[in-house]
Amino acid sequence: MLTKQEITWWTGQNGKDYTDSNPVDPLTRVSEFKKLIGDLPIKRILEIGCNRGHNLTAISSVGNYELHGIDPCEYAITKAREANHKAVFLVADAFRIPYPDSYFDLVLTSGVLMHISNDDLSQAVGEIYRVRSEFILTIEYGMDPYQPPGIRHNEVWDVALRINNVEFLVYRNYGNVFHGYVADGPTGKEWGNEKMHWWLFRNSK
Repeated sequence: MLTKQEITWWTGQNGKDYTDSNPVDPLTRVSEFKKLIGDLPIKRILEIGCNRGHNLTAISSVGNYELHGIDPCEYAITKAREANHKAVFLVADAFRIPYPDSYFDLVLTSGVLMHISNDDLSQAVGEIYRVRSEFILTIEYGMDPYQPPGIRHNEVWDVALRINNVEFLVYRNYGNVFHGYVADGPTGKEWGNEKMHWWLFRNSK
């Protein structure tokens, strides 16, 4: 069952408009992904909320990986398939990931989990845990102008906004959401937005 923001935003015309208005040159992200995952012992990667697949295209230049991407916007998946013939792209979302348990060495999200409300986040996190065997890399807005005064990025905060009928745009410390924290930090200039922040987690089982 789709959440309200998926129905009102990502699966409809707004999702199509976002896809068309948000072109990213994958080459600008290759060096950043090389720093983030280039040394990890991984072979199979899933990106949740892959949009037109630019991150997976960048990652394909980092190493010889088996790449998969899911997104609830069918239009975005069509664009992703047109741009990248090596990766597998499916119309799906974080709440119902259509893969077996422990299927991926790394599960990636980028600018996705911040759109999921606190009420729904645990379901998405549970699905991410279910399909990953080793690593989680989440890249979200962390250090931003909405951050309350005096709150550092390694502390707990939730700031909810209402934009264009999307109920939640939440900035979180994902070090307090996932277990097995390894490292974090701001993304570099190659990302094109220095407000983005990354958190890396490793399975601690």
